Amino acid sequence: MDDLARMSEITNEQRADWARIALDAFARQSGQNVDLPDGDTEVITDLLCDLHHWAVAHDVLWREALARAEMHYEAERVIPADEALLRIATILSGNEWDAGTIETVAETVRQAGIAVKDLAE
Repeated sequence: MDDLARMSEITNEQRADWARIALDAFARQSGQNVDLPDGDTEVITDLLCDLHHWAVAHDVLWREALARAEMHYEAERVIPADEALLRIATILSGNEWDAGTIETVAETVRQAGIAVKDLAE
């Protein structure tokens, strides 16, 4: 199985679990308490800061890495088909068909991973 096929089988819940493991390990290593109010936000902030230091020290282009991470997140973000169809119906019930409406509907369809043929069925 190639990497792309394997990654498509991984859920965002699994990805979030991996992130939780990394955050907990970083919090332990750095002596932080995630149980405090805003603890997770502080740990994420410190981890990102330290990753930035690491990237600079190892000649990794930080902003490029962040931009790629954001693109990966957007590509992996999926909403359930029934929620997507509800959003589309809501959008269309109160709007004229203009370029903005079409783009909003198209983005919702992409997020749900709905193929155009699925909408016709």
